[in-house]
Amino acid sequence: MQCILAKVPNESYLVYLARVEGTSDADITWTFDLRQVVLDKIEIKFLASTFSTGKINVTLMSPKNSIPLSTEHVQTFSLAELSTDESSLNQLSITARLSYGLGDVAWQHTQLFRQGLNSENIYPFYINIRFK
Repeated sequence: MQCILAKVPNESYLVYLARVEGTSDADITWTFDLRQVVLDKIEIKFLASTFSTGKINVTLMSPKNSIPLSTEHVQTFSLAELSTDESSLNQLSITARLSYGLGDVAWQHTQLFRQGLNSENIYPFYINIRFK
């Protein structure tokens, strides 16, 4: 994780992950060790918000592919899409790169998992891994 922080602005009841104030870009990665299991499918929801010229690129990385992820809806991938070896997959990573924006608040123009502070049963980052 580089230059990412959890933000709870005083003026609103929203929470999200954003770049550190004053940074021009940042990234965060989640890595899953799959050496002891056999993956069948993975379902991912990764919601993000951009404002002004802010840009967020989210990528699912496996040994076989680097797949851009939607920040608007759920996507499902099979083992065949992620691995050259149909029987195994050692590791998966999801990386979000936050960049651009305008002015002194450019860092705030890219937000991950934005939701109300008191939101219940809302999961802006959801991963369902099914095993064989």
